[in-house]
Amino acid sequence: MKTTRSVVLVAAIVLFLAWIVAHMRRIIGGSDDVIRIVLGFLFALLILLRWKPWNRNATQELPGWISVVMGSVGAFLAVAGIIFTVNQIEWLGIIFLLCACLFWALPRKYAGDAAIGMFLLYWIHPLPTQVFGTFQLLMQTLSVKGAEWLLHCMNVRVWSDAFTLYTGVRVFGVPEACSGMRTAVTVLLCTLGVCALFRFRWYETVLFAFVGLIHVLILNIVRIAFMVIWSLRMPVAWGESFLHDTVGIFLLASILIVQLEASWWKIYWDRRRKKIQDIEEGRSEPNDEATILPRIWRLAFLWGWVVIIALFVAAGLAGAVYKRRPSHRAAMIAGVVDNLAKNDQAAAERAVKEALRLTPNDQSLKSAYFRILAHRG
Repeated sequence: MKTTRSVVLVAAIVLFLAWIVAHMRRIIGGSDDVIRIVLGFLFALLILLRWKPWNRNATQELPGWISVVMGSVGAFLAVAGIIFTVNQIEWLGIIFLLCACLFWALPRKYAGDAAIGMFLLYWIHPLPTQVFGTFQLLMQTLSVKGAEWLLHCMNVRVWSDAFTLYTGVRVFGVPEACSGMRTAVTVLLCTLGVCALFRFRWYETVLFAFVGLIHVLILNIVRIAFMVIWSLRMPVAWGESFLHDTVGIFLLASILIVQLEASWWKIYWDRRRKKIQDIEEGRSEPNDEATILPRIWRLAFLWGWVVIIALFVAAGLAGAVYKRRPSHRAAMIAGVVDNLAKNDQAAAERAVKEALRLTPNDQSLKSAYFRILAHRG
């Protein structure tokens, strides 16, 4: 029986890998897709092979009906996906089939980690176009608007129109491929893998997944703003290729930040649990009893850095909100209009209308608008 289970396990893995190779063109569309596949397989393998807590049922197998039901569902989904040419359903069926084989061939102790590994492998396949396109559009919009806001905070005169940034001298388009969505999917996979590997609770995993996506958005905003500022010192061709050339660095930085944050959180709570356990077992004293400092000073040393960081963040947010006031944003857009009118009358007219919407009583903007209309005839 053990030999049969081993044969089924090896056959399932080989067939799964064969399916991946046969559909490689569908799965891989760029270098970030290769990284996502490598990370998906790496985390799935690490989680499946990691140490399992011992229990008396660890060597027993799961009930056979679980594998039968899951395998039947997987076969149905795979066939339905092929017949109706729905890639996502076909992929779900393949995942269910592999998971059913793992459940049947491996001892019970592997079941939970096998399910987690299959969930991670799901993310190596491109998301449905409707879902991916919707979130990609959202990321693209937030990145452009966020970059404009950041540049306005630095008093850089710029105006965002849809997915384009105008400085009056240069025009910077932010295409869909540079929206950060593909990076966000890879970072989400990495975050889920790290959280599962560290055995985080579900709410910790959700929190880190959300934080990881926020990091991607912030880094993309900073990347676009840097491109606008630095382009004044560089040739025009540099600005046209900068976003594409920095995709790899952008992806690695996003992954590294999430890894460091999750590792710090893991180390912090492990030390805290050990400290509590040592206090309960009498091997250590509470912090307020293990020091000669007054309680107020101990709290200051313990939480002072948190208060300082919170004050800096609050001050930064207050400054950003102040810079977002209508009069300042209108002034930043107005600084683009004159130069923009020399090269693109239609864009200049849209910019003036946007500024007038913010400050409808601004006489200089009204004059600029009338000049553009007169020049257009």
